[in-house]
Amino acid sequence: MTHPNFLVENGKSTLLDIFYFVVEKTLYHIRGSTFRPQPKSSQDIKTAQNKNVVIITKKKNEMKTLIASILFVMLSVVCFSQNATINGVYCASAPLCPMYSCENSTAIINAGITSGAIDSLKLRERFSDDGGATWSTFTIISTVVTTTVPSSGSALDGRIYQYWLRVYQGGIQYWAFSEMYVNSAPTATLLSNYTTLCAGTTVTFTASAGGTNYNFKINGSSSQSGASSTFVTSALANGDNVTVTITNGSGCSNTSLPIAMTVNPKPTVTSITGNPTPGCLGQNASVTIVGLTGTAPWSMEVWTDVLGNPGALYYTVPGTINTPNSTVSVPIPAVGFTTMHPRFTDANGCSNF
Repeated sequence: MTHPNFLVENGKSTLLDIFYFVVEKTLYHIRGSTFRPQPKSSQDIKTAQNKNVVIITKKKNEMKTLIASILFVMLSVVCFSQNATINGVYCASAPLCPMYSCENSTAIINAGITSGAIDSLKLRERFSDDGGATWSTFTIISTVVTTTVPSSGSALDGRIYQYWLRVYQGGIQYWAFSEMYVNSAPTATLLSNYTTLCAGTTVTFTASAGGTNYNFKINGSSSQSGASSTFVTSALANGDNVTVTITNGSGCSNTSLPIAMTVNPKPTVTSITGNPTPGCLGQNASVTIVGLTGTAPWSMEVWTDVLGNPGALYYTVPGTINTPNSTVSVPIPAVGFTTMHPRFTDANGCSNF
C-alpha cells in the first residue's frame, strides 16, 4: 500500500490530515467513475490542469474546514456531555445500574449531574412483584436531591424497584435510571434454657440457624459476636434483655425479640451464733440467725466441711424460717470444735451455695 507523503515525512502526521486523506481518496474514486469530456489539444490539457489545481486546492481547504467542524462537534459531545446521575453513576437503562437492599430495610438515592448544579429534579418509582413481567405505573416520589427509598418505607422481599431520575439544568432535561433488588433477611429467633433464675446460674441461649454471623447483645450491648449460634453466660442481672442479630450471606440482618431475664439474688446472712458453747455430743444447740436476706420463707440445711467448703448434708432443720432474724435448734455433730456450713434456700429456690 502506498502511503501519502504527510504520513511519512518528518515521521509525524495530524488527525486532520488523516481524515482529509481518507475522504479525498473516497471522493477521488467517486469522481473517477463519473463520465467527463476529455480535452483534446495540449493547450486544452494545460488549461484544464490549471483549473483543476485551483479547484482541488479550494476543495481541500473546504474539506479540511468541514472535517475540523465535525471533529469539534465530536469532541464536544465526548468531552462536554451532561448526564443525570444516581449515586454518582449514569445509566440509560435501569438494569445496567443495580442497587441492592435488604428485606424490611431502605436505601439512599442521591440525585446528581455530571457537572454544575441542578435547577430542579423529579424522581419516579415503580415496582414489579413478578420478576419484571409486569410493572406498576411510574410515580413521582421526590423532588429533592437525597431520597430514602422505597417510598413505602421498607423494601419487600422479592420485589424489584425501578427509579427514573429527570433533572433540569439551564432549561435542558437530563435523565438516568436505576433498579433495586431486595434480598431476604434471615429469620431471627432466640431460645434460652432459663428465663427465671438465681444469680450466677449458667444460662444457654440458642439462635435460629441460617446465619453467617450471630451478635448476642445484653441490653443492646454486644456480648458475643461470631459464627456460633450459641451463647453461654452466668453474668446476668435482674431485668436484663438478651437479643441476637443474625446476618446472612447476602449481608442482610434481622434481630430477634428480646428475652427478659428475671434474676433473683442468692440469700445472705449477717451472723450465725450457737448456744451452748461448748455443748455435749447429741445435744441440741440453739442457733441464732441475724439478717437473713432473700424471699421468705427459707429452708435450712447444715452441711459438713471439706477444706473450707461444704461437703455433705448433715442435718435438715424441720419446718421453715419465716423471718430474717430467727433461732433454730441444731444437734451438735461431733466431739471437739467442728466447722459446719448453713445453707439457706428461699421461696424463689435460690440458695447461698
